[in-house]
Amino acid sequence: MIINETLARGLKDRFFKDFSTEISDAFHKELQSMTLRTIKRGKWVKAARACLDRLDRFSIASYEGGSKVKPYFVTNVLEVERDREYNTWNERCLYSFQLLLVFDPAHVDCHFGRFNIGEHAIFRLFMRSPVQEDERGSVLPYSIIKQLRYVPFWSAFWVLFQAMSTDIDFRDELSIIIPAPDGLFMAQLSKTEHSAEIRTFIDHERTSDDRKMVRDLMIRISEHLLESPLSASPAVEAALGDNGVMFLVLAVCRRLAPHADALAGCLFAQPDARGPFKEQLSRFAANADWFWPAFESMPLRQFLTQGTHLLRRH
Repeated sequence: MIINETLARGLKDRFFKDFSTEISDAFHKELQSMTLRTIKRGKWVKAARACLDRLDRFSIASYEGGSKVKPYFVTNVLEVERDREYNTWNERCLYSFQLLLVFDPAHVDCHFGRFNIGEHAIFRLFMRSPVQEDERGSVLPYSIIKQLRYVPFWSAFWVLFQAMSTDIDFRDELSIIIPAPDGLFMAQLSKTEHSAEIRTFIDHERTSDDRKMVRDLMIRISEHLLESPLSASPAVEAALGDNGVMFLVLAVCRRLAPHADALAGCLFAQPDARGPFKEQLSRFAANADWFWPAFESMPLRQFLTQGTHLLRRH
């Protein structure tokens, strides 16, 4: 189906309306359901997975962490926040919202995620990305959610990269690239909260060669790391103090560092800002040296389990 501007605007408005009603209600129903559960671990894990399965068509990314004895789950969804419907440039937006389910000590919690997405970006997704249809040829608006596959991971990375850069503020100059299966998002870091604000979506046909190279690089780096604490940030830090997040930020810097020139050229329009960024990236990459052999040789889950012990020895 060819989606013109008029249809795309209608789908965008419907998308926002659904997240204000149907999806928000389903999310809070699941939240209440899990809050009432005080059962044995095996049954709790089964109930938690069933909860996430019911939210699957609305979910962007989910993560199962902790240990066998003390498991926890995080899922990222989008939600309209009625008290703050607009982002910092006064555009209506959907916020990343995280549902955290923890077995021991048992509790359920919600956190704002690391990004919001404006209505212009949603409109561009309907215009420029593949939108699925059902067997009758009707458009499935929720199918665009799959384009957000990499957003929780990379928005958290960029937010934490800036937060760790205590000597310099990149937010005025930095234009973030976040990969998508069928293109990429452009975003800015908010100056009022720890989040990335997604402003538009660009498909493959409209993407420059240098941006395509950076997009492909970011996908290669993150593909096997998507199910990790970084995709579940900030819920894991707020509730559990998960050290895995900082390990992953440094590890990603280590992977990005050999491509610093190309990366800086895409992210910064002003050449003067590129040098300080590359220096900071190099410093963070060097901070990964001490755990790099373990990170490269172990399965991710095993590395994260042993991360606390590695940190104590270091």
